[in-house]
Amino acid sequence: MRKTSIAIIASFFAMESCAYAQSSVTLYGLIDVGVNYINNVRGHYNIALTSGVVQGSRWGLKGREDLGGGLSAIFTLENGFDVTNGTLGQGGALFGRQAYAGFSSERFGTITLGRQYDLLTDFIAPLSILTETGIGAPLDNDNTDHTIRLNNTVKYTSADYGGLKFSGLYAFSNSPSSDAAGTGFAANRAWNFGAAYMHGPINLAVAYSSMNGLGANSTGAITNAPVNAPVLKTVTSQKIFAAAGGYTFGPATVNLVYSHVKFKGSTQNFINNGEDVNNYQINGVYHVTPATVLSAGYYYTDIVQNVGNIKPKFQILQLMADYFLSKRTDVYVLGAYQRANSDAGPASFAPYPLDSGVSGTGNQVLVRVGMRLKF
Repeated sequence: MRKTSIAIIASFFAMESCAYAQSSVTLYGLIDVGVNYINNVRGHYNIALTSGVVQGSRWGLKGREDLGGGLSAIFTLENGFDVTNGTLGQGGALFGRQAYAGFSSERFGTITLGRQYDLLTDFIAPLSILTETGIGAPLDNDNTDHTIRLNNTVKYTSADYGGLKFSGLYAFSNSPSSDAAGTGFAANRAWNFGAAYMHGPINLAVAYSSMNGLGANSTGAITNAPVNAPVLKTVTSQKIFAAAGGYTFGPATVNLVYSHVKFKGSTQNFINNGEDVNNYQINGVYHVTPATVLSAGYYYTDIVQNVGNIKPKFQILQLMADYFLSKRTDVYVLGAYQRANSDAGPASFAPYPLDSGVSGTGNQVLVRVGMRLKF
Protein backbone atom coordinates (compact mmCIF):
# COMPACT_ATOMS: atom_id res chain seq x y z
CA MET A 1 0.00 0.00 0.00
CA ARG A 2 2.89 2.32 0.93
CA LYS A 3 4.53 1.65 -2.46
CA THR A 4 1.23 2.38 -4.23
CA SER A 5 0.86 5.71 -2.39
CA ILE A 6 4.41 6.71 -3.28
CA ALA A 7 3.76 5.82 -6.93
CA ILE A 8 0.59 7.95 -6.99
CA ILE A 9 2.40 10.91 -5.41
CA ALA A 10 5.29 10.55 -7.86
CA SER A 11 2.86 10.44 -10.80
CA PHE A 12 1.13 13.60 -9.53
CA PHE A 13 4.38 15.55 -9.34
CA ALA A 14 5.37 14.25 -12.78
CA MET A 15 2.10 15.58 -14.23
CA GLU A 16 2.59 18.90 -12.43
CA SER A 17 6.12 19.20 -13.85
CA CYS A 18 4.80 18.46 -17.33
CA ALA A 19 2.12 21.13 -16.97
CA TYR A 20 4.64 23.74 -15.81
CA ALA A 21 6.97 22.79 -18.65
CA GLN A 22 4.23 23.76 -21.08
CA SER A 23 4.14 27.32 -19.73
CA SER A 24 6.94 29.86 -19.50
CA VAL A 25 7.67 33.42 -18.43
CA THR A 26 10.94 34.96 -19.61
CA LEU A 27 12.67 38.04 -18.26
CA TYR A 28 14.80 39.75 -20.89
CA GLY A 29 16.47 43.07 -21.54
CA LEU A 30 19.05 45.17 -23.32
CA ILE A 31 21.25 48.08 -22.25
CA ASP A 32 22.77 50.38 -24.88
CA VAL A 33 25.05 53.10 -23.50
CA GLY A 34 27.84 55.17 -25.00
CA VAL A 35 29.53 58.52 -25.52
CA ASN A 36 28.46 60.80 -28.38
CA TYR A 37 30.47 63.52 -30.04
CA ILE A 38 28.49 66.07 -32.08
CA ASN A 39 30.55 68.55 -34.09
CA ASN A 40 28.01 71.38 -34.22
CA VAL A 41 25.23 72.19 -31.76
CA ARG A 42 24.20 75.78 -32.43
CA GLY A 43 27.79 76.52 -33.36
CA HIS A 44 29.51 74.51 -30.62
CA TYR A 45 30.58 70.86 -30.27
CA ASN A 46 28.96 68.60 -27.67
CA ILE A 47 30.13 65.45 -25.87
CA ALA A 48 27.52 63.50 -23.90
CA LEU A 49 26.88 60.11 -22.31
CA THR A 50 23.58 58.81 -23.70
CA SER A 51 21.37 55.75 -23.56
CA GLY A 52 19.58 53.80 -26.26
CA VAL A 53 20.88 55.17 -29.57
CA VAL A 54 21.56 52.03 -31.59
CA GLN A 55 18.84 50.16 -29.68
CA GLY A 56 16.57 51.46 -26.97
CA SER A 57 17.49 50.27 -23.49
CA ARG A 58 14.70 48.06 -22.19
CA TRP A 59 13.62 45.19 -19.99
CA GLY A 60 10.55 43.06 -20.38
CA LEU A 61 8.56 39.94 -19.67
CA LYS A 62 7.34 37.44 -22.25
CA GLY A 63 4.92 34.69 -21.36
CA ARG A 64 3.45 31.68 -23.15
CA GLU A 65 0.98 29.02 -22.05
CA ASP A 66 0.43 25.95 -24.20
CA LEU A 67 -3.31 25.39 -24.57
CA GLY A 68 -2.96 22.29 -26.73
CA GLY A 69 -3.54 21.63 -30.41
CA GLY A 70 -0.83 24.11 -31.44
CA LEU A 71 -2.61 27.01 -29.67
CA SER A 72 -0.90 29.17 -27.04
CA ALA A 73 -1.83 32.18 -24.93
CA ILE A 74 0.93 34.81 -25.05
CA PHE A 75 1.81 38.19 -23.55
CA THR A 76 4.59 40.78 -23.68
CA LEU A 77 5.23 43.67 -21.28
CA GLU A 78 8.23 45.82 -22.23
CA ASN A 79 9.62 48.86 -20.42
CA GLY A 80 11.96 51.45 -21.90
CA PHE A 81 14.40 53.41 -19.74
CA ASP A 82 17.43 55.69 -19.80
CA VAL A 83 20.37 53.89 -18.19
CA THR A 84 22.30 57.13 -17.66
CA ASN A 85 19.79 58.48 -15.14
CA GLY A 86 17.29 55.68 -14.47
CA THR A 87 14.25 57.50 -15.83
CA LEU A 88 11.43 55.88 -17.79
CA GLY A 89 11.23 56.25 -21.56
CA GLN A 90 8.18 56.72 -23.81
CA GLY A 91 6.86 59.69 -21.87
CA GLY A 92 7.11 57.95 -18.50
CA ALA A 93 4.88 54.95 -19.31
CA LEU A 94 5.70 51.85 -17.26
CA PHE A 95 5.42 49.53 -20.27
CA GLY A 96 5.69 52.18 -22.96
CA ARG A 97 7.52 50.08 -25.52
CA GLN A 98 5.02 47.21 -25.73
CA ALA A 99 2.14 45.85 -23.68
CA TYR A 100 -0.12 43.21 -25.20
CA ALA A 101 -1.73 39.80 -24.81
CA GLY A 102 -3.27 37.38 -27.27
CA PHE A 103 -3.30 33.95 -28.86
CA SER A 104 -0.85 32.26 -31.20
CA SER A 105 -1.68 29.29 -33.44
CA GLU A 106 0.83 27.28 -35.45
CA ARG A 107 -1.75 26.89 -38.23
CA PHE A 108 -3.72 30.11 -38.19
CA GLY A 109 -1.34 32.81 -36.99
CA THR A 110 -1.33 35.24 -34.08
CA ILE A 111 -3.79 37.82 -32.78
CA THR A 112 -2.70 40.30 -30.12
CA LEU A 113 -4.39 43.18 -28.30
CA GLY A 114 -2.78 46.18 -26.57
CA ARG A 115 0.01 48.71 -27.18
CA GLN A 116 2.06 47.49 -30.15
CA TYR A 117 4.41 48.40 -32.98
CA ASP A 118 2.92 49.30 -36.34
CA LEU A 119 3.57 47.19 -39.44
CA LEU A 120 6.26 49.51 -40.80
CA THR A 121 8.30 48.49 -37.78
CA ASP A 122 7.42 44.81 -38.21
CA PHE A 123 8.04 44.50 -41.96
CA ILE A 124 10.10 47.43 -43.30
CA ALA A 125 12.44 48.28 -40.41
CA PRO A 126 14.30 44.91 -40.51
CA LEU A 127 15.56 45.85 -43.99
CA SER A 128 16.57 49.38 -42.98
CA ILE A 129 20.01 50.55 -41.85
CA LEU A 130 18.42 51.78 -38.63
CA THR A 131 18.25 48.15 -37.49
CA GLU A 132 22.06 48.30 -37.34
CA THR A 133 22.72 51.95 -36.40
CA GLY A 134 19.48 53.17 -34.82
CA ILE A 135 19.32 56.26 -37.06
CA GLY A 136 16.44 56.52 -39.51
CA ALA A 137 14.98 59.10 -41.86
CA PRO A 138 14.91 62.79 -40.79
CA LEU A 139 12.51 63.24 -37.87
CA ASP A 140 11.63 59.55 -38.35
CA ASN A 141 8.97 60.84 -40.73
CA ASP A 142 8.13 57.32 -41.97
CA ASN A 143 8.02 55.84 -38.45
CA THR A 144 10.30 52.93 -39.33
CA ASP A 145 12.19 53.80 -36.13
CA HIS A 146 8.89 53.36 -34.21
CA THR A 147 8.77 56.87 -32.77
CA ILE A 148 5.01 56.31 -32.69
CA ARG A 149 3.63 53.18 -31.05
CA LEU A 150 -0.07 52.43 -31.24
CA ASN A 151 -2.43 52.04 -28.29
CA ASN A 152 -5.75 50.15 -28.30
CA THR A 153 -4.49 47.91 -31.11
CA VAL A 154 -5.84 44.63 -32.45
CA LYS A 155 -3.19 43.02 -34.66
CA TYR A 156 -3.38 39.83 -36.71
CA THR A 157 -0.27 38.19 -38.18
CA SER A 158 -0.59 35.11 -40.35
CA ALA A 159 1.34 31.90 -40.05
CA ASP A 160 4.31 31.41 -42.38
CA TYR A 161 3.11 30.08 -45.75
CA GLY A 162 6.25 29.02 -47.58
CA GLY A 163 8.05 32.23 -46.65
CA LEU A 164 5.00 34.51 -47.04
CA LYS A 165 3.53 36.31 -44.03
CA PHE A 166 0.92 39.06 -43.92
CA SER A 167 -0.58 41.19 -41.21
CA GLY A 168 -3.22 43.81 -40.46
CA LEU A 169 -4.03 45.98 -37.47
CA TYR A 170 -6.59 48.47 -36.25
CA ALA A 171 -5.97 50.92 -33.40
CA PHE A 172 -9.16 52.26 -31.82
CA SER A 173 -9.70 55.92 -30.95
CA ASN A 174 -11.79 54.83 -27.95
CA SER A 175 -14.00 57.85 -28.63
CA PRO A 176 -17.79 57.78 -29.02
CA SER A 177 -19.26 58.13 -32.49
CA SER A 178 -19.83 61.82 -31.81
CA ASP A 179 -18.02 63.77 -29.12
CA ALA A 180 -17.99 67.36 -27.92
CA ALA A 181 -15.10 68.26 -30.19
CA GLY A 182 -16.97 66.93 -33.21
CA THR A 183 -14.20 64.51 -34.07
CA GLY A 184 -15.88 61.28 -33.00
CA PHE A 185 -14.89 57.68 -33.59
CA ALA A 186 -12.39 58.48 -36.37
CA ALA A 187 -10.30 60.85 -34.24
CA ASN A 188 -6.90 59.52 -33.20
CA ARG A 189 -7.24 56.09 -34.77
CA ALA A 190 -4.95 54.11 -37.08
CA TRP A 191 -4.96 51.13 -39.38
CA ASN A 192 -2.16 49.24 -41.17
CA PHE A 193 -1.54 46.32 -43.43
CA GLY A 194 1.70 44.69 -44.53
CA ALA A 195 3.32 41.59 -45.96
CA ALA A 196 6.75 40.02 -46.27
CA TYR A 197 8.24 37.23 -48.34
CA MET A 198 11.49 35.42 -47.56
CA HIS A 199 12.93 32.67 -49.70
CA GLY A 200 16.59 31.75 -49.71
CA PRO A 201 18.63 34.94 -50.18
CA ILE A 202 15.59 37.07 -51.11
CA ASN A 203 13.70 39.25 -48.62
CA LEU A 204 10.80 41.47 -49.77
CA ALA A 205 8.39 43.60 -47.73
CA VAL A 206 5.60 46.13 -48.18
CA ALA A 207 3.49 48.08 -45.65
CA TYR A 208 0.90 50.85 -45.47
CA SER A 209 -0.11 52.95 -42.48
CA SER A 210 -2.94 55.46 -42.04
CA MET A 211 -3.16 57.59 -38.88
CA ASN A 212 -5.92 60.18 -38.38
CA GLY A 213 -6.32 62.90 -35.77
CA LEU A 214 -2.99 62.23 -34.07
CA GLY A 215 -3.21 63.12 -30.39
CA ALA A 216 -6.79 64.44 -30.75
CA ASN A 217 -7.75 62.83 -27.44
CA SER A 218 -5.95 61.34 -24.44
CA THR A 219 -7.39 57.83 -24.87
CA GLY A 220 -6.75 57.23 -28.58
CA ALA A 221 -4.28 55.28 -30.67
CA ILE A 222 -1.49 57.86 -30.48
CA THR A 223 -0.89 59.63 -27.19
CA ASN A 224 2.90 59.99 -26.93
CA ALA A 225 3.65 61.64 -30.29
CA PRO A 226 3.98 65.17 -28.85
CA VAL A 227 6.57 63.80 -26.41
CA ASN A 228 8.70 61.81 -28.83
CA ALA A 229 7.99 63.63 -32.08
CA PRO A 230 7.28 67.35 -31.65
CA VAL A 231 6.94 67.72 -35.43
CA LEU A 232 3.65 65.80 -35.20
CA LYS A 233 1.92 68.07 -32.67
CA THR A 234 -0.39 69.63 -35.25
CA VAL A 235 -0.62 66.80 -37.78
CA THR A 236 -4.21 65.83 -38.54
CA SER A 237 -3.29 62.82 -40.68
CA GLN A 238 -0.19 60.88 -41.66
CA LYS A 239 -0.26 58.22 -44.38
CA ILE A 240 2.81 56.10 -45.13
CA PHE A 241 3.55 53.62 -47.90
CA ALA A 242 6.84 51.72 -47.84
CA ALA A 243 8.46 48.92 -49.82
CA ALA A 244 11.80 47.19 -49.33
CA GLY A 245 13.88 44.43 -50.82
CA GLY A 246 17.06 42.69 -49.79
CA TYR A 247 19.45 40.08 -51.14
CA THR A 248 22.03 38.06 -49.21
CA PHE A 249 25.07 36.56 -50.84
CA GLY A 250 27.57 34.85 -48.58
CA PRO A 251 28.45 37.09 -45.63
CA ALA A 252 26.97 40.24 -47.22
CA THR A 253 23.45 41.65 -47.47
CA VAL A 254 22.28 44.60 -49.58
CA ASN A 255 18.90 46.29 -49.03
CA LEU A 256 16.87 48.95 -50.84
CA VAL A 257 14.10 50.81 -49.00
CA TYR A 258 11.58 53.39 -50.24
CA SER A 259 8.89 55.21 -48.28
CA HIS A 260 6.35 57.88 -49.23
CA VAL A 261 4.73 59.95 -46.49
CA LYS A 262 1.75 62.28 -46.82
CA PHE A 263 1.17 64.80 -44.02
CA LYS A 264 -1.84 67.03 -43.50
CA GLY A 265 -2.35 69.78 -40.98
CA SER A 266 1.12 70.33 -39.53
CA THR A 267 2.66 73.75 -39.11
CA GLN A 268 5.85 72.40 -37.57
CA ASN A 269 9.32 72.59 -39.15
CA PHE A 270 9.50 71.48 -42.79
CA ILE A 271 6.31 69.38 -42.50
CA ASN A 272 3.67 72.01 -43.17
CA ASN A 273 0.85 72.78 -45.55
CA GLY A 274 0.44 69.11 -46.50
CA GLU A 275 3.78 67.83 -47.72
CA ASP A 276 4.71 64.70 -49.62
CA VAL A 277 7.96 63.21 -48.30
CA ASN A 278 9.98 60.65 -50.27
CA ASN A 279 12.72 58.67 -48.53
CA TYR A 280 15.20 56.59 -50.53
CA GLN A 281 17.70 54.31 -48.85
CA ILE A 282 20.44 51.83 -49.75
CA ASN A 283 22.30 49.92 -47.08
CA GLY A 284 24.57 46.95 -46.64
CA VAL A 285 25.82 44.65 -43.89
CA TYR A 286 29.01 42.58 -44.11
CA HIS A 287 30.03 39.89 -41.62
CA VAL A 288 33.82 40.02 -41.71
CA THR A 289 33.98 37.26 -39.11
CA PRO A 290 31.29 35.78 -36.84
CA ALA A 291 32.32 38.41 -34.27
CA THR A 292 32.91 41.44 -36.52
CA VAL A 293 30.15 43.19 -38.47
CA LEU A 294 30.43 46.25 -40.72
CA SER A 295 27.40 48.21 -41.94
CA ALA A 296 26.79 51.28 -44.07
CA GLY A 297 23.73 53.18 -45.22
CA TYR A 298 22.73 56.22 -47.26
CA TYR A 299 19.43 58.15 -47.02
CA TYR A 300 18.12 60.72 -49.46
CA THR A 301 14.96 62.57 -48.44
CA ASP A 302 13.09 64.79 -50.90
CA ILE A 303 10.15 66.92 -49.74
CA VAL A 304 7.50 68.34 -52.06
CA GLN A 305 5.59 71.21 -50.49
CA ASN A 306 2.11 72.16 -51.66
CA VAL A 307 2.63 75.85 -50.92
CA GLY A 308 5.57 78.02 -51.93
CA ASN A 309 8.59 77.28 -54.05
CA ILE A 310 10.92 75.63 -51.56
CA LYS A 311 12.32 72.11 -51.92
CA PRO A 312 13.76 70.75 -48.67
CA LYS A 313 16.24 67.89 -49.09
CA PHE A 314 18.25 65.83 -46.62
CA GLN A 315 21.11 63.37 -47.03
CA ILE A 316 22.38 61.04 -44.29
CA LEU A 317 25.45 58.78 -44.52
CA GLN A 318 26.06 56.20 -41.78
CA LEU A 319 28.95 53.82 -41.04
CA MET A 320 29.25 51.36 -38.17
CA ALA A 321 31.73 48.73 -36.95
CA ASP A 322 30.46 46.24 -34.37
CA TYR A 323 32.52 43.67 -32.44
CA PHE A 324 30.87 40.94 -30.37
CA LEU A 325 32.76 39.97 -27.23
CA SER A 326 30.17 37.24 -26.67
CA LYS A 327 26.66 36.37 -27.83
CA ARG A 328 25.26 38.91 -25.38
CA THR A 329 27.85 41.71 -25.29
CA ASP A 330 29.24 43.88 -28.08
CA VAL A 331 31.11 47.16 -28.51
CA TYR A 332 30.70 49.45 -31.51
CA VAL A 333 31.78 52.65 -33.23
CA LEU A 334 29.13 54.60 -35.15
CA GLY A 335 29.58 57.57 -37.43
CA ALA A 336 26.84 59.57 -39.16
CA TYR A 337 26.79 62.69 -41.32
CA GLN A 338 23.68 64.69 -42.19
CA ARG A 339 23.42 67.42 -44.80
CA ALA A 340 20.33 69.61 -45.19
CA ASN A 341 19.91 72.09 -48.02
CA SER A 342 19.01 75.72 -47.38
CA ASP A 343 15.27 75.10 -47.82
CA ALA A 344 15.34 72.37 -45.17
CA GLY A 345 16.99 74.55 -42.54
CA PRO A 346 19.76 73.41 -40.16
CA ALA A 347 20.77 69.76 -39.92
CA SER A 348 19.85 67.87 -36.76
CA PHE A 349 19.86 64.34 -35.37
CA ALA A 350 17.79 65.74 -32.47
CA PRO A 351 14.68 63.47 -32.75
CA TYR A 352 16.93 60.64 -31.55
CA PRO A 353 18.18 60.50 -27.94
CA LEU A 354 21.55 61.99 -28.88
CA ASP A 355 21.50 65.31 -26.99
CA SER A 356 22.59 66.72 -30.34
CA GLY A 357 20.30 69.70 -30.72
CA VAL A 358 20.19 71.68 -33.93
CA SER A 359 23.31 72.46 -35.93
CA GLY A 360 24.34 76.02 -36.61
CA THR A 361 24.63 75.10 -40.30
CA GLY A 362 23.19 72.64 -42.80
CA ASN A 363 25.69 69.97 -41.72
CA GLN A 364 26.07 67.84 -38.62
CA VAL A 365 28.41 64.96 -37.71
CA LEU A 366 27.83 62.36 -35.01
CA VAL A 367 30.44 59.92 -33.69
CA ARG A 368 29.45 57.42 -31.01
CA VAL A 369 31.43 54.78 -29.12
CA GLY A 370 29.17 52.45 -27.20
CA MET A 371 28.36 49.02 -25.85
CA ARG A 372 25.32 46.77 -25.68
CA LEU A 373 24.57 44.14 -23.10
CA LYS A 374 21.68 41.72 -23.60
CA PHE A 375 20.17 39.56 -20.89
